[in-house]
Amino acid sequence: MDPKTLPTHTQDGQWGGRQVIPKDWIELITAPQSDLEESHVPNHLYSHFGFQWWFQEETGTVWANGYGEHFLMVDPTHDLVLVERNFSGNSLLSTARWLSSGNKFSGSLWELIDTHAMLVKISDS
Repeated sequence: MDPKTLPTHTQDGQWGGRQVIPKDWIELITAPQSDLEESHVPNHLYSHFGFQWWFQEETGTVWANGYGEHFLMVDPTHDLVLVERNFSGNSLLSTARWLSSGNKFSGSLWELIDTHAMLVKISDS
């Protein structure tokens, strides 16, 4: 997946009026496969999980989370795709330093959530 294909996730796999990713595939990979509310692992951000996608039922957003605080948020309702990339090390030493830092989900996740809320507010007004 590259940045050029990300918008297709908000449009059921279509881009420029053409079906570039099969709609059935988009539906399958974005369908919740497990209910995190019934999980023994506490999770206060996401409600469901499936195919490496995390679902936030409250906002209708779908997330992909990567190593080093890399986040991708897809909001089909508002036709938004937000990406957060962070430095997580480019050498053994800097990676070890990042890994030993306290909270891996520092401000960037919450900043992305705040940015999304701001964009939704603007688009809804």
